[in-house]
Amino acid sequence: MSSSVTDATHPTARAVAAPGVARSYGLAWNPRPALLWRYVGLAVALAVASVFISYSAVLTLPVRGPVSALYFASAFYALATYWFGGWGLVSAFVGSLIGAGVMCGLPVGIAAPLSIANVLEPLVPFLLLRTIGGTIGLNPLATNILSTPGRSLFFFVAGAVVPPIVSGLWGVTTLRVAGLVPDDQFWQALVSWWIGACILLTIAVPLVGTLAGPALDRTGVCCRGIWS
Repeated sequence: MSSSVTDATHPTARAVAAPGVARSYGLAWNPRPALLWRYVGLAVALAVASVFISYSAVLTLPVRGPVSALYFASAFYALATYWFGGWGLVSAFVGSLIGAGVMCGLPVGIAAPLSIANVLEPLVPFLLLRTIGGTIGLNPLATNILSTPGRSLFFFVAGAVVPPIVSGLWGVTTLRVAGLVPDDQFWQALVSWWIGACILLTIAVPLVGTLAGPALDRTGVCCRGIWS
């Protein structure tokens, strides 16, 4: 199977694509190479925004216990990835590394592996939305999550429940190895990580995606594949 969704004018695409799904979004590596340098510039802006949001998330929601339960930068990482693919993942890593790590006093040796958790969290639903999600008519830009109960349920599981489990296991294990989470608080930290991210992703992503996603879709600025 091809990793990218075929053009809507192709008869096969008309037969298999569900109504309301942006048929031109998929997982092609670089489908619009002529625009690649523009996306590099966009990536810089995303990274700057990510650093500011990540730093603000740590400052406004200080850690009580092993990890912060409501790290609202998670929602930004998710939406940036849904809309801008690999550049969103890069911005998530940079924002977490610098904004939530180095600027908050965390050594690079800990902040770098910990930031991988904030890449894994949006990566999982990004892949699912651009593959399985299309079979139920779910727009990969998160514009129609709330349109039907089936789409809402799919996103809740694939975009809000499962990703924080993956990121939480990586992140809390990293903190444990670094000595920042005691052995007897591992599960407490994991549950705190999961609940906080699950709540934020469940509420923020569908609302922002519904409000802002269609406008971005119309501009053509969102990545059709991974890098362009």
